[in-house]
Amino acid sequence: MELNKSSNDQTIKNANIPYYNTQILGKSQDDAEYKTSVADIVVGDIIKGEVIDSINNLLKLVTESGEEISAKFQHTNNSLNIGDIASFTVQSIHNSVISLAFIAEDTDKQNPAVDKALMEANLSPTPKNIQIVEELLKNNLSINKETLQNLVKQSHVYKELSINELIIIHKNKMPFNEKTVNQIISYKNNSHQLINEFNSVKEELLNLVTSNNKVLYNETDKNNQLLNTEIDKDKQPLSLQIDNNEYISNLKEVNIEIIKVLLNENINNNNLTVDKSFIESMIQMDNEEFVKLIQSKDYNHILDKIINNRWAITPEDISKENLVSNKYNELVKDLDLIKKIVTKIDNNISKEIDNKIENINNNIDFIKLINNFFDYVQLPLNLEEEMAHADLYIYKNKTTTKEDDKKFRLLLHLEMPSLGDTNIHMTIDKSNIYTQFFIEDDFSRQLITKNLSLLKEALLNHGYSFIGEVKESYKPIDFFDNILNHNNSTNDITRYSFDIRA
Repeated sequence: MELNKSSNDQTIKNANIPYYNTQILGKSQDDAEYKTSVADIVVGDIIKGEVIDSINNLLKLVTESGEEISAKFQHTNNSLNIGDIASFTVQSIHNSVISLAFIAEDTDKQNPAVDKALMEANLSPTPKNIQIVEELLKNNLSINKETLQNLVKQSHVYKELSINELIIIHKNKMPFNEKTVNQIISYKNNSHQLINEFNSVKEELLNLVTSNNKVLYNETDKNNQLLNTEIDKDKQPLSLQIDNNEYISNLKEVNIEIIKVLLNENINNNNLTVDKSFIESMIQMDNEEFVKLIQSKDYNHILDKIINNRWAITPEDISKENLVSNKYNELVKDLDLIKKIVTKIDNNISKEIDNKIENINNNIDFIKLINNFFDYVQLPLNLEEEMAHADLYIYKNKTTTKEDDKKFRLLLHLEMPSLGDTNIHMTIDKSNIYTQFFIEDDFSRQLITKNLSLLKEALLNHGYSFIGEVKESYKPIDFFDNILNHNNSTNDITRYSFDIRA
């Protein structure tokens, strides 16, 4: 990029600035005034910007003001990468061509091991690169040229990740790919709840199988649509659009298949009971009877209840063996079948469902990935009056003796519409349970305090002694800082089994 400068050369004599020099033109780097406008650049100015291109000895920067500068760059033993943010001094301007020299960070303030690692990896001591090395050292991880260059590369590819999150991926041998990064961002932003994702799939599915998005009746009959479950034989039957007959037949087949997949037990709702005999009666219905059924409120409520009971954990499920793993496996299997079934109706809508199902599968895969080094699980809950989300984190120290083998700590984070957010910290030592409740909502805090005696009695009936207290100082859970970086060492975490009923 050429600048309109005087043709007279402006050169700093003996301006070959050492790579680790921190004094620039009589000022420390911290005190230097950075030029933010290209128009008035002169020799000796300091420029700070992001590298957007680098070929041989040519460098292109975007300054903090958003302007672009192309310049010659005096190479050192280290290299700059696209995406690096760095500072430079203007060494010369000749025939409108700018020549820049890199300014290193103040090395007097940092560990000499950081400098050595960056030099051996042929990397510039930019703030980002320095932080990468410092985080590796902090986590007691090995440092070599290949590791550093790979982490620097990934930091430019996945700019949305913090350095800490990059180190977490590397430390725990997680793959650097879009699936992993998207899940990490989702967990960081607290938008990872499986219950919300399968509610989204459920909504799309209900709209599809009940044909809420498609007009099935003739235009003249729109205002006469019957939405009650019971068929009133005295009323004039609705006339269906003739060209929808094939669609309705496919719709009936899909509804029957989905109910067969999802129905765990007989479901009742007012005048409608869904069981094996109900499926047989659906097969015998003509198109008008079938459309009337699927667009009734009772049928919508029944399907909603069937899906909730199938995919979320109900109070009745608690006594079942291998509850969580079976529930996850059931969910993945169901979603795979549903993907195949819904293509019989509407390819466009089925693609939307496919995308939402993929999000659930990616979330479950991420949970499995986390469980390679930390015990964590999501618990989608189907309670009497509401759906709720729970995160369960379990901690146990590998250095415990055999006598302490049954002692561990866990954190249960609950998000319930009626009670608000709650963090329950538990220490379980054999049959003894000590619990602290941290509750966000004042009313819920009073409610839990009032009913602690009921919880104590219930646990006693299961063979557990219980001490509990309710705290006021609720703090949101930071998934990465508090969980994945727990004790800064995965050696402190081990696998174990525990009684989820407690």
